[in-house]
Amino acid sequence: MSTLQHETTLTTLLTLFLDGKEGLKVTHQKSYKRGKGTQWIDVFCTTSDDYRIAIEAKRRNGNHKQAKDDAIKQADERLKDNACDASIAMIIPGKYNSPEDFQNGVTDICVRTRLTQTNNKPPEWKHNFKLSQLPKRIKHINTELSNPEELARIAQNAVDNAYEQFKEEDIETIPQQITDAVGYDPKENDTKKERAKKIQKTLKGMLTDITTAFLFQSKLDGTIRYYKKEFSNKEPPNTLRNCLHNNQTDIITSLIETFKRWLIKDYKDILIWVTEILTNLPERKRIKTAIKILAKAALKIHNTKGNKHHDIIGIIFCSSITEAKNTGAYYTTLPAATLAVHLMFQDISNYVWADYDRVTKIKIADFACGSGTLLIATINYILEKIEEFNPKIKNKVAIKLLEKCIYGFDINNRAKFQTATGLGMISPSTAFEKLNIHSMTLGKVTNKHGKKEGRIGYLELLNDKDELIPAPPITSDPIDREESIPEIKEGEFQFAIMNPPYTINFKRHKHLSQEEQKLVKSREKSFKQKYKHVAKTGNAESFFPVVNKFLNKNNGKAVFIMPSAFTTGTHPLGARKWLANNFHIKSIIIIYDPKNPYFSGNTDIGECIIVIERKRKDNKNKPTQIIKLTKNPTTENEAIQCAKSILKKTPNEENYIEDEISSEEIKNGNWKATQFVSNELYKLATQIKTHWVRNINNSLILLHNGRQIVGKETIKCGKSDKEAVPALYNHDVNHCNSLLTAPDKYLKAKDKSIKALTELCRVKIAWRPNFPTIKNFACLTTIPTVGSAWASAKTLKITNVDELTVEKAVVIILNSTIAKTSFMLNKTNKKQAYPNYGANQLAKISMPLLYAIKPSQFKKLAGVFDRYATTKRNSLPQSHNCKVQIEIDKAVCEVTNFPKNECDRMRILLSEEPMITGKKYEERHNLL
Repeated sequence: MSTLQHETTLTTLLTLFLDGKEGLKVTHQKSYKRGKGTQWIDVFCTTSDDYRIAIEAKRRNGNHKQAKDDAIKQADERLKDNACDASIAMIIPGKYNSPEDFQNGVTDICVRTRLTQTNNKPPEWKHNFKLSQLPKRIKHINTELSNPEELARIAQNAVDNAYEQFKEEDIETIPQQITDAVGYDPKENDTKKERAKKIQKTLKGMLTDITTAFLFQSKLDGTIRYYKKEFSNKEPPNTLRNCLHNNQTDIITSLIETFKRWLIKDYKDILIWVTEILTNLPERKRIKTAIKILAKAALKIHNTKGNKHHDIIGIIFCSSITEAKNTGAYYTTLPAATLAVHLMFQDISNYVWADYDRVTKIKIADFACGSGTLLIATINYILEKIEEFNPKIKNKVAIKLLEKCIYGFDINNRAKFQTATGLGMISPSTAFEKLNIHSMTLGKVTNKHGKKEGRIGYLELLNDKDELIPAPPITSDPIDREESIPEIKEGEFQFAIMNPPYTINFKRHKHLSQEEQKLVKSREKSFKQKYKHVAKTGNAESFFPVVNKFLNKNNGKAVFIMPSAFTTGTHPLGARKWLANNFHIKSIIIIYDPKNPYFSGNTDIGECIIVIERKRKDNKNKPTQIIKLTKNPTTENEAIQCAKSILKKTPNEENYIEDEISSEEIKNGNWKATQFVSNELYKLATQIKTHWVRNINNSLILLHNGRQIVGKETIKCGKSDKEAVPALYNHDVNHCNSLLTAPDKYLKAKDKSIKALTELCRVKIAWRPNFPTIKNFACLTTIPTVGSAWASAKTLKITNVDELTVEKAVVIILNSTIAKTSFMLNKTNKKQAYPNYGANQLAKISMPLLYAIKPSQFKKLAGVFDRYATTKRNSLPQSHNCKVQIEIDKAVCEVTNFPKNECDRMRILLSEEPMITGKKYEERHNLL
């Protein structure tokens, strides 16, 4: 019998064995489309909760390892193709040929989810797994999908599948006020492709909001028993499952009726918006099919044990925002929110949580609330504390918190709905009348005099009545568009918590029309003069004056999730000083986990948490606590344990390392203690200037950083071209692995001459190093060149020493461990392992005074260069035991009188830094 026949028999028996057990519906040889072709799943199971499980089964015949590899490969392909929610690879003994064999037999089994597929761990096989337990194992596979990213993917896949039911013309039947609220902004000059993209984003945004409402309804369904009085004389609302399976009424009509019945009780901030969408959807069978897809996904997610609905909402909401890149919209992960909230409330005494009057006087604001994850984590924390100290007041406190204590603001209209939904999920049995969630207008408005003006979102909160800015801040509801002014007073909030937007300046506001951009920028100018500390108005730093205005003047505390570049960058220096002079910087928590360096789920830049509080006599001269996370918490429980450890001051190098910065350094904007995990390495780095009292700009003339010669300005050409300029065009570990390197490309200007192409130098300094792979921080080219990833530099003229000898010596100095450490100290933490050095950062790199070096010493350094010019170097993580590096360090220390023991120590400590190794922090002291 052929292998194919063997497998067909095997999968047929497996199908017969599984079908009907534990409520499973099983299909043999299920097909699905991939591109233009068709793929086949051996055995396809659907659980009672509508989870789709693919099984790829192989016989344990012949090459056992090959059979396992094939099964895993096919199981992973089904996940990659979104053909299932989870997949199972199985290896079954070849002797099993009857139902009895399956009932009494064993198998090798490996369950695959997208999470296990992407965590880079080898497949975990369970051997001799009893086949009789397989149906139950499949039924409970949903417990392994409770990771928010996994559940959000289910929701996103449902939105994608539901969208496929729509046609382009459907959007024309939906009222403009609804499509406007989701961000639909068609232009007359839009291309067909641009229009299609906008329609897709708009429809998917609406479908995302419907899915969010269904997630809330699935929670609400379990609370109907609490409302017997409210529905005693009326028909109670249907459950989502009943709406889905109601054969007498179509699903959309059933849902609308259900939401209207719930509105008798309340939940207006959640249900009015989605009811409006459903009411105005086109009356077509395929649209109803789309809604069924979303309802099934919501029920599937709800039935997953251990899920956190509001974190899922944050993920799917941010992925559906049409202007996310232009507004810097990031969603905060649940572990990050949990950690931030614990740090915010660290000084609250336990007796407060037991006292209704005290706890309900706490007011908390998030001026960039997005989908509300931080506010939701805040309420959860408070309610858990009350449960611990006085559970009798929990329900009363819950409604008070929702209606009177929690405030949220955002420039996205839909954020109000998303936040309200997340808040509602905390306690679905707690009905609320009014939430203080406000959508602040960003863009064009018409004031009461009929004049068009710009509005700049949250910054409108800084608008005092006595200023010459005529119109008040405007908020708008996605449905009624009524103007209202948030009734908040200066100093009203005890706490503020936020993950403020951060985006590159040239991308900001690009989602607005040219007219709106002009009006918005005009309005921003009036604020720039008053708040000069703001590095880039519209980015994260501009929230500082808002918080300063509304935070309690005596005991207010705020927590920001910020880009880690804020702690080290040149541009935010003024903002750091302003913040430190107006507040006590209590803590800075920065991530040094190479596998997970973010607190936000949709960003690719490093982040930190900054905890600030009003200055008082007891804290104004206190140092700032620096927490360097070597492991970023990935679950809520891990975040809680991490917070407890931080608050108890019990650092553990497995999780974090603690340091501090003096209040004087903080006030001066010197927060560089965040640059290294090792406190010892930071202290050694700060001592370099006591031995090397000069910087690069005292020894070299930096000409350009290479960006001027790439992209549209130059083209690659041949050496024979008369206008050809030799270039060190690439920067990879293959051709830059020695001190001397030859040009690899020739370039010329496209349209006009470029100054960079006339300033050819031999010395090159890496302005964009990748620490885990870089070999040299500086190199010498065989002939004068330009460099795209290298800054060109000219050396000083030294009496009695020829230029080439000076250049060789300078390259040796710049490749010493001392200079490398200085590079690290002066980097900007946008991406810790892959920073971009601007001219400002490079100019600060420490150098010895070249004029103090004797001609014989220049020749000695040049001799080291000549000896190792073409020797292949170890990459930076292995430089601690690199023969060339050791010889370079020895020569540089002798010539510059730098203490060799400090240099040797730095070389070891650098090799432990996660930004260099690309691995979790691990001490290597045994290498000394």
